[in-house]
Amino acid sequence: MEETSCCLTLKQHLNKSSFTVKVNPLKKISWKFQNLRVAHLTAIFGSLPSIWSIFSLLRFGPHVEELHIQADTPFAVFEGLFPAALDAVDLDDNIDQDVLDAKISDDLFANLKQISLEDMNCLPNDMWFMKVLLSKAGLLQSFVVTLDYGGETESYEEASAELEACERASPQAQLELRLAEMPDYLEDF
Repeated sequence: MEETSCCLTLKQHLNKSSFTVKVNPLKKISWKFQNLRVAHLTAIFGSLPSIWSIFSLLRFGPHVEELHIQADTPFAVFEGLFPAALDAVDLDDNIDQDVLDAKISDDLFANLKQISLEDMNCLPNDMWFMKVLLSKAGLLQSFVVTLDYGGETESYEEASAELEACERASPQAQLELRLAEMPDYLEDF
């Protein structure tokens, strides 16, 4: 935890920041990242500390305009290959989204203009997070989501329809949904 604190201290005056979160390292900081405009994160949407880290970053970086998040879902790459093996793995914690909704203020998303989400899945927490961003980011111009590789599936089509129908806080927000390319190491299967 000391390394994370040191790293954050060194980066507080930079315009860009990049770090991976598996716990909420920002929970106890007391300063603001006033110059932070672009944030790159890796997050696990089935993990409450990871979700809180995103919200903490936005709270302590009130001027973030670009948010880029790489989703990290264990075993997701094997979904198409070994579906029975995934039955034993909980990829999406039972996070009480109503509690999160009650604690999220609209001003967290006040300055977000560009959001990109990579390797997202159609799991409940992923969908909830995407809908929250669309419904609360009033200045949003671009919302790009790349869904994790899995081919054109019903869940992709359902997720696309659900996000297209989601109420947007920003009328100018452009939603772009993409399917990730098949990874090279899966081409031989």
